Order: sequence, then C-alpha cells, then structure tokens
Amino acid sequence: MPRRHAVSRPSRSWVNAAWLLVYPAAVAMIAALAGGTSRVAAQEERSPTPVPLQPGLAAPTGEAPQPAGDAVAPAPENTPEREQFLLREACRYLKLTPALAAHLLPIARLTERRRALFQMEAEQGQRALDALAPNQEQEAARIHKILEEDQGKAYGEITTYAAPQVARLFTREQIALAYRLLQGNPPVYTHPDPALTESGSGFTQGSQFGGPGAIIYLRGGSDQFRLENESVPRTGAVSVKSYDVLLDARREQLSLQDEAVRRSYDGLITDLDLATGLLSRAGSSNKPFPQWVVETDDFAGLTSTIQPLVQRLFTSAEWVAVLQDGLRHGFGAVTRVSVPSGAGRIVRDYRMERGLRDLSGHGPDLEPLGGEVQNGLYQFGPGQGLHAADLGVTDHYSLELIVRYFGGDSYQKIIDFKNLAKDIGFYYYQGHLDFYQMASGGAPQPGLDHRLRLERNRATRIVRGYQDGRLIFSFIDLDDDAVFDKGAGTFFVDDKATSGEQGPGALTSLLVWGGPINR
Repeated sequence: MPRRHAVSRPSRSWVNAAWLLVYPAAVAMIAALAGGTSRVAAQEERSPTPVPLQPGLAAPTGEAPQPAGDAVAPAPENTPEREQFLLREACRYLKLTPALAAHLLPIARLTERRRALFQMEAEQGQRALDALAPNQEQEAARIHKILEEDQGKAYGEITTYAAPQVARLFTREQIALAYRLLQGNPPVYTHPDPALTESGSGFTQGSQFGGPGAIIYLRGGSDQFRLENESVPRTGAVSVKSYDVLLDARREQLSLQDEAVRRSYDGLITDLDLATGLLSRAGSSNKPFPQWVVETDDFAGLTSTIQPLVQRLFTSAEWVAVLQDGLRHGFGAVTRVSVPSGAGRIVRDYRMERGLRDLSGHGPDLEPLGGEVQNGLYQFGPGQGLHAADLGVTDHYSLELIVRYFGGDSYQKIIDFKNLAKDIGFYYYQGHLDFYQMASGGAPQPGLDHRLRLERNRATRIVRGYQDGRLIFSFIDLDDDAVFDKGAGTFFVDDKATSGEQGPGALTSLLVWGGPINR
C-alpha cells in the first residue's frame, strides 16, 4: 500500500493576531505612496468594483495584458461558477472523498482568512492607483511592486502552511496524479474534464502557474522565479539552498525576480525534468518519478511535488465553498475498484521439467517461439522466447519466473505486456532489472538462476519487483503499462517498436497468482 503519513490537525498558531496588524499597516503604506490617507479615503467613497484576482496571477496592474508571440485564443472568463466547476473537477480527478474533504476544510478555512486579507489589500491598492494622476508613473510602479510583493508573501504563506498538511493526507497515487495534472498529462483512467488542462485553468504548467513569464511563489513568497523559455533541458534534481546555488539555477533557464533572495534560503529543492522546468518535486534521487513517489521517505520532496496544486486550490476564493459542498454531497462518481480478498490463488503453473502445459489445469499450453525444452529447462536463443495466450490475469497479479540469463549491457526484454506493440516492459539492462521508464533495481548474476517476481495491485496501482525474495523496486502504474493486454504475455522476445533488444537464457518455471502474494 502507498505510505500515508499520520494525519495531523492544522495548528491554529499559524493564524494569529499578527495578521490583524498587517492589514492596517499595509493600507497606510499604500495610501502614503498614493499621496496621503485622505486621497485613498476619497476613493473608497466611490465604491468601485472589487478587483477580481485569480489564483497564481500577478496582482492587478491597471493595464491590459499584452499578447506575446502568436495570438492565443482567450481563456474562458473565470466566473465564480466556472471556478467552482474547475475545483470540483479537480477534486474528482484527485479522487477526493467526503472524509478527506473533512480534513481539508479546516486548513482551507484558515488559509481563506489570509487570502481574504490580501484581497482587501489589493482592492485598496487598486483604489490608490485609480487616484493617481496620469503623470505619476513612478508612484504607480511603486504601488504595483508593493502589490506583487504582497501577493507573493500571501500566496507563499498559504502554500507553505497548507502543502505539508495536504501531503500528509494524500496517498502516493494522489500525489502522482497532482504531478501528472501539472504536466498537462492526466492519466486516461481518471477521465479528466478537458477544462482542467485548458489554458487559463491554473492547473497545468502551461496555464497560470507555468510557461514563460509565470511566477511561482514558494516558501514565504520573497523568493520568486520566472521561467524564461518553454524548453528547459533535463538537468536532474537540483537542491537550492543558498543564493549562490540560485544563481546556478538561473543559468539553467530560471531567472530571479526578487533580489531579496540574497538572504539564506533553505528548503526549496527543484526537479527540472518537466517540459518547462516548473518547480515540482524535491530530492537528489535519479530514480524515475513513478518509482521515486512510491519509494521515497523524503516528506519535503512530496510536499514540494504538490505545492503548485496546493497554491492553485488554497488561493481560490471558492475553495472553502467547494469543500463544504463536497463534504455534504461528494465530488461525483468515484470508480470503486474491486479486489479479491485474501492472498491470490495460483492460476497458472508452468514447470519446464513437466513440459509447456499448465499444471493447474486452467490455462493453455505455452507457445514456444524457437527454443526447446531440455533437461528440465526451456532453453532459448535471442528472440526464441515463449508466448502465453491467456495468463488468467490482467491488472491484479503476481508473476514469478525462475530464469537464467547470460549477461550483456544492452536491453534484453523479459516480459512484454502489450502483444509486442510497445517498447514498455520488463528488461535486463546493464546488469540490472529495469521496468522501462518506470523503475530499476536488483543485480542478477549472469549464468545463475534467479527467482524474479512482479506484483501489481489493482486498487493501489502499485507494482513491486523482487529478486530472490528481496524487494528491488516499487512504482505507481498510472498508465497501465504493467497490465497484460487481454491477458496475454510474451517472454524473452523484443517488441516490434524496436529490434534486437533480446538475448539468450534458460527458464525453469513460470507461475502466476491472481493477486499479490506475501512469501
């Protein structure tokens, strides 16, 4: 099961009387910049329309945004009704339940106080801007800067407070779903509404939180980053702990927006392997994300992964209302995954000393693809593996091979799940076991028999790999890459998407259970 951190109730120490002192001081400062309290007070009498703020967007500037590059279709207007729709769809996508909403709601109520405080400050600042004469450009610029800094501080405080608590509540699947939504690539099985990934939704890196010119507010808001272009090279995980390292990060396409980051900066760790280099998860591991998110004990890294999502949700004026409604009525249909109770029973039993027939009596014979059974082994050369037309399982299983391979540094496919149509699968690679693009581990010795086992849990989507009874990797399978297409599997033969990624070996047995086993 994906690890859940212990649930902790939000601490009320974060919301204290200091906030009540911040607002008058901020208003006074803005009023002074605008030419005195009397001018602001005079503007308040006009009762202008409040400035609509969207989560993740810069504070109002009083100017229409200028298009950059090619014309882009305007995003739908983010009315309160549309915002609530987007939030509900995000909750459904993330598989939020009323029980989880009950834990999130107290956090949201606390952060809403901070968001509302900033909203009032922004509206006051806009009134100050409206009062300026056209030739007071310098004063207008100063007020703009104050508003941007205030938004950074407010959003940073909200995110820093809420993200760790949400990380404790989310399963590893939900954290992975947040990561994929940020990429604009939600898994098919979630059936996401297209609106979640539209420009302007605020949930993907190409909308309010990402792309060129986007500002990400983290860790108190005084540290801001602007992405300079959409194509950021894969650089692996970068630990950012000081201004000097931040300068190095700038050379990797990130530019600083606030010189205040010259102070010591601990805690922000970024991973630049997203398409636009959006700040996402923490850690110094080189493991693929599907493996890292399951195996890691780095709570700070998990928190960093969901920070953009948390900022999007908890800086929305509609978030509390949506959680309250979800607590009463739920967030829409959630597919209930049925899993057989108890340990999986054996459904296929192939032992080469008894030939290629299924000793359980339930399945068809294995089909040889050029090898032959000799001395209790199925011995095969490159591409001479076996095909199983019906393994009796698809997405919930344990599959165990006792197999010998003879070394080599190139990829050698062990299990193909997709009728040779895709490159994805389980391989030997450079002395290790590798589920392509998902996870790697173990160190099988050439010329020796090893017991290799893969297990997949339908309910959690967690795949675990074992070598000789020892766990060597775990990963989350959001795209069904470890699901046997129509129950068929091919062994020790490369797929048609590539060629030559296969090698010789010898198989002693192939056993299949109808679920994960513990032995």
